[in-house]
Amino acid sequence: MASTTDKRWLLLRHRTWWVVLDVPRKLRRQLGKPRFAASLKTHDLAVAQARRWSFLSRWRAVIDGHAARTTTALDVVEEGLAWRETLELIERNDTATVSGFRSSTGPGYFDPDRYDAAQPYSAQEDARHVAREVLQERIEALHHDQRRPADANTLASLAFGTATPLLTFVDAWLAEGGRRGPYPARTAAMYRADVLRLADWIVAKGLPPLVESVTRKVAGEWITGLSKADKRRGTTNRRISAVSSYWDWLRRRRGIEADPWTRQSLALTHHATADDDRHRAYTDDELACLLAGPADVEMHDAMRVAALSGMRMNEIFQLRAADCQGNRFFVRKGKTAAARRFVPIHPDLAAIVARRLEGKPSDAFLMHEETRTDHGRSAPFSKRFTRYRIALGVTDKARPQDRQDRVNFHSLRHWFITKARRNADQAVVARIVGHAQQTITDHVYNHGAGDDVERQCVEAVRLPG
Repeated sequence: MASTTDKRWLLLRHRTWWVVLDVPRKLRRQLGKPRFAASLKTHDLAVAQARRWSFLSRWRAVIDGHAARTTTALDVVEEGLAWRETLELIERNDTATVSGFRSSTGPGYFDPDRYDAAQPYSAQEDARHVAREVLQERIEALHHDQRRPADANTLASLAFGTATPLLTFVDAWLAEGGRRGPYPARTAAMYRADVLRLADWIVAKGLPPLVESVTRKVAGEWITGLSKADKRRGTTNRRISAVSSYWDWLRRRRGIEADPWTRQSLALTHHATADDDRHRAYTDDELACLLAGPADVEMHDAMRVAALSGMRMNEIFQLRAADCQGNRFFVRKGKTAAARRFVPIHPDLAAIVARRLEGKPSDAFLMHEETRTDHGRSAPFSKRFTRYRIALGVTDKARPQDRQDRVNFHSLRHWFITKARRNADQAVVARIVGHAQQTITDHVYNHGAGDDVERQCVEAVRLPG
């Protein structure tokens, strides 16, 4: 955090900065006040940032003298990070920060054990010495007076840059993403929630929210708790995979060495009939049942677009009016790099597309009923479709106890591909549905069979009934 934005424990009153520290509620009657406050006698924020530390250290000593461990692990982490930023500013010889520390000690400050009149301290050396003196007093008060060596070590490690806060780099990690680039919005949201879940658990356990707090033993305890709370082992493994990806990024970008997640995933139960677990295409009778059912307009249109284009659900719900011109759909991005493609609009979809485009601006969604605008905007529809399908009796589970069906909305894509392959080469179908090509010939040197061939392939697919 830059010095111009760090206003922790600071308050601006009548253009003058004050330092303020709340007193824990249970101690307010003993201390006779709800908070400590003092004027820092400066209009300069950077000077105020430097001067606050002597007040904060003194006040915390008073609070700690009335009740042990009044601060939490999060408080110590926040304090340590603020100290780190202050020390870094001094090392960069930030004028206001250096001036603030010298001013806070009085014009005649010097260390009698080190002072040499022939070689007086520079302003930076003076500020560095004063800051470290104040910090050391706080660390020693935690360690010896309060008998909290773990918190003292946490504060020191963060202040001197040898510890890594657990949540500080989550945004940078998610923005960079994995091997395929930034994570989709839905994936990023899940990954963030998984790391936050770990951080909350660590704090509840009484540990500071630091990367270094997560030893292999601590990771194992967290996973054990997850396995009891999650209904499915696959869900637990997904959470482990998320935090493991974050640790991998921290190793590559921040230089941490610990890897507590290796070989921590739970073993999954494999069935002898594993091939039967796979999702499959709808039969013609199943598809006819879905198309003839009491579907609303959105579901009526979405099922037909999927069955006659092979597009994924998210691709359909990300289409905008500008992507449905020239008698073809333009899928801008999707699950893989190959997902970016043009898909001929089937003649049986022309009326649906024309109706949905009427009067819309170019940036309006083709499937406009959903209110969400992120990449998870198809999620509510997915749940509605599942309820619709089950109500019609279109369901197929490999085993009665299974949670998932072998048929779902994606089975419309399976159905399209199955029909299209009866009339076209594999490479042609792969380009239409956005699959990566399997050979160098098709992936590198083949630039498409041509719009006419792809259009013939799409138009050869006919809905049942």
